[in-house]
Amino acid sequence: EYEPDLAAESLISSAAERTALRTRQLLVAGRLTFVFSHGAVIISASTALASGSDPSWWVVFLPAWLGNILCLVCIVASWFASCPYIQLCLSERQARLGDNNPSILTEILPDIVLAFLGLIFMILALTAEIMFCRYLSSMQRGEEPAILPSAVVFIVVSLLASCRGICIKTSSAMFFFLGCGVLATSIIAISVQGGLLSSHGWVLVVPWCVAAAGLLISAMLRLRSCTRVITREERLLRIAEQVVLLEVLAALLLMVYMLIASGGCDEGRHLHVAQCQAVLPASAAAGGGVCLVAILWGRMALLESRKGSIRDRLIASKAAQPSERQVGALL
Repeated sequence: EYEPDLAAESLISSAAERTALRTRQLLVAGRLTFVFSHGAVIISASTALASGSDPSWWVVFLPAWLGNILCLVCIVASWFASCPYIQLCLSERQARLGDNNPSILTEILPDIVLAFLGLIFMILALTAEIMFCRYLSSMQRGEEPAILPSAVVFIVVSLLASCRGICIKTSSAMFFFLGCGVLATSIIAISVQGGLLSSHGWVLVVPWCVAAAGLLISAMLRLRSCTRVITREERLLRIAEQVVLLEVLAALLLMVYMLIASGGCDEGRHLHVAQCQAVLPASAAAGGGVCLVAILWGRMALLESRKGSIRDRLIASKAAQPSERQVGALL
């Protein structure tokens, strides 16, 4: 007579356990949405400038506004996504249920704390982008606004991202190199007059060349370290990641070369000149590469959530290998 109740309890436990990874999954989704949307902004800006019309920068930045909103939704939702699993663990007086589920003390709660910090980061990033968009709109109207206020907020945001990349190993390369890229670009932007298309605008692209090269080298090292524990699809995804990062680096280097060769594009007024024609397509190619990398990272994250993290698989692989002493004893 107790079988229905036991079956219902088993279903409830199973449903609660399925929420164990949702906090981390939502944070990863928010992170990748942020990267993808800002790659789309680069494409949007390149297309708008190439059209020759006077674009509304608030419309050009529409992918960023949508991406930021989705990222904020993911962050807030992540606070509650794993609550059923947490409640189940508390009712069982266990920090973890099963070997494949995360610990609420060492994994889920730290992720929730990081999500609160991520909310602060996103608010600052959104503020910086609104200020920068207002700066571009003011320049479009013929005014002479100061870039310093938005640059200062970008510097704060980049420092937070860089510190996160240094202190926390998960996705450390992405946070560190992108944070350093924003930091260097913001500092240079304070000193360079006229923006990207001025005579010294190429300097603004150099930090992103370094960031792309850093991400490429990091991807190569990651593949080399984990090649023995990943599946064929994961290996192909990581190879594709390196190819796309190489394309982004090549597009950025082409931008630097064209801006140096043309001596700048007179703040966009000489975009029709042959030497400047490749600048905007190259920037659009770089933005497209960023979007594609975000998609590849998303697929990699999905496979890891199904098959276990690379770190856990490496630990299991090392534990499964007998030491030389044990092998000698067996012989």
